[in-house]
Amino acid sequence: MGNRRVLILVIAVALAGLTAFLTFHYANAADERAFKDAQLVSVYLVKKDIPKGMPGEKALDEGYIARDSIPRKYFPAKSITNPQALRGQVAVASLSAGVPVVEGSFVEPRLAQESFAQRLEKGNQAVTLAVSDVQGVARLVVPGDHVNLMLTTDKATGPGATTGGKETKMVLQDVEVLAVGNSTTLQPGETVAQPDSVQAGQAKTVDSGLMTFSVPGLDAERVVHASETGSIHLTLVPPDYSPAPIPPVNDGNLYS
Repeated sequence: MGNRRVLILVIAVALAGLTAFLTFHYANAADERAFKDAQLVSVYLVKKDIPKGMPGEKALDEGYIARDSIPRKYFPAKSITNPQALRGQVAVASLSAGVPVVEGSFVEPRLAQESFAQRLEKGNQAVTLAVSDVQGVARLVVPGDHVNLMLTTDKATGPGATTGGKETKMVLQDVEVLAVGNSTTLQPGETVAQPDSVQAGQAKTVDSGLMTFSVPGLDAERVVHASETGSIHLTLVPPDYSPAPIPPVNDGNLYS
């Protein structure tokens, strides 16, 4: 029985190897048939995914870019001809493996710099609040999160009256956090080094009480007015949060 199992295993391995060989041979034959009647031209291709901001010299020296051949009909009009010109430049955007490197893919570092204003959606403005650890969800909010903004003020009771206790209500919901302190949302291709004190699987929080939001102009006014009117608290919401009407809470309905 043992010899039979060994024989079956050997046959299975042999068949797997034969299948892999035939598949590889067929794929190569298909490529040859596809290129048989095509005129091939030399081009510089991206061999490994290039992240935004990668220096040109690194891409060249570490094999991210290499010379190859493609059919002339796929040759880009602005394909680079001198790869050494990429030295001293950086990738202006992420480049996927298999695409030709064209003029403008790499630029001088000063031209690749992005201002903070360019990260704002059309019609939005950036506005900043100073919040304490308690008001700011224990500094667990990081750039890219969304929050709700609540305001607690004295509740007026009517004409001639002074106050009727405290009242807390939602001012804004599902507000995008652009920055915490001077740390901003990472753009595609950007990475940030995690300090040794942060363990794998943990998110690094930012040690700052300043939060910058991206909101329309009217909401920016609401944020500023709220900060001058009463006490603000933020709540952190999940990615799939949907804003909905939330009634205010005051001394009259606190326990009901």
